[in-house]
Amino acid sequence: MSETVLTKIFDEHKKLFQLLDQVESSKDYFLRLELFNRVKLLIVAHMIAEERAIYSRFRKEALIKLSDREHHDIKEYLQRLNLINFGSNEWLDVFKHFRFIVEKHCEDEENDMFTEARKEFTKEELVDFAKEFEKAKSMPAGTH
Repeated sequence: MSETVLTKIFDEHKKLFQLLDQVESSKDYFLRLELFNRVKLLIVAHMIAEERAIYSRFRKEALIKLSDREHHDIKEYLQRLNLINFGSNEWLDVFKHFRFIVEKHCEDEENDMFTEARKEFTKEELVDFAKEFEKAKSMPAGTH
């Protein structure tokens, strides 16, 4: 049987954590910038795909509100990071806070949302959601 949306989300979280590590540890300005741009692309596509493929289907409204609020916070941090001098210590400090909220959000998803999804949906539904997740990620920006 194919992968479920939960597996795809979990795998992307791992990939994101690796990129966040590389951004934070890189001393090379241009490499850090390139890596951070990859983080932005991955995280924005990932959040949009989650919202389309799984969040919209949950019946437990409190869980969705928390995730939506966390996505909003992540987007605000991305905007803030874009306004700060990339080579400054301030940027790195704000990035560390950004990383913390991203990791907390992923932890919340993997613990609470994944548990709820396994209760609410069949394995076949979760496999179908994975297809929609991938499709949503590949859509051009603004068409979601």
